[in-house]
Amino acid sequence: MFVLPLPRPSAQDSQAPSEDPNSSEQTPVEFHFIQWGMHPAPPVPSPNPDADLFTKPTDSPSPNPPTSTILFTPLIQYKLHQSYAPPYLILTHYTDLAHSHGIVLLRGEITPTSSVTVGSDQAAASADGKFMLSQMDAQLLALGVQRFYLPQLQQPQSQGAEGGKDEAVELLRTFHESPGDFRWEDLLKFAHPAGFGGPSPASPSSS
Repeated sequence: MFVLPLPRPSAQDSQAPSEDPNSSEQTPVEFHFIQWGMHPAPPVPSPNPDADLFTKPTDSPSPNPPTSTILFTPLIQYKLHQSYAPPYLILTHYTDLAHSHGIVLLRGEITPTSSVTVGSDQAAASADGKFMLSQMDAQLLALGVQRFYLPQLQQPQSQGAEGGKDEAVELLRTFHESPGDFRWEDLLKFAHPAGFGGPSPASPSSS
């Protein structure tokens, strides 16, 4: 589990006081709680086009990594409903081709508003009101996962790739091993280049 910030430029919620005199120009953020789910590794696909697709896989260990899913839920919703809070976004990594082709397929599913309990916060809903998140918000959350769990792909302008990797690992380690020392200010400082693209984020509305 972890938390990721999502910019909310149009948020109308009251913000916590800021020591920055230019706080009115800061971008509000909303924290999303993420949960990982790991599933059995899929077998390697057969190269034989005539193979029976319904044949039971062998019991030998698969060389593929496990299939994984990531659930994204606004932190305020998780605080209110705990395990009953509906995910707004689900990412699934399909690893069937990881060993044979070096490819992992990613599927993203945004929750429709009709499947969410009436009264849930819909401030993040898409423009047409049909989904709980816009496609842009979903992409930002997916990029946030890459930034923290694949930090070697990120090269912040202010530091080398190794520096960014070390900072991401340290934030994750602090969150899990020393939660009392975790500071959301440090999270925003590191996550800000991932796609906020505007003034520094303000205090999170979910805190």
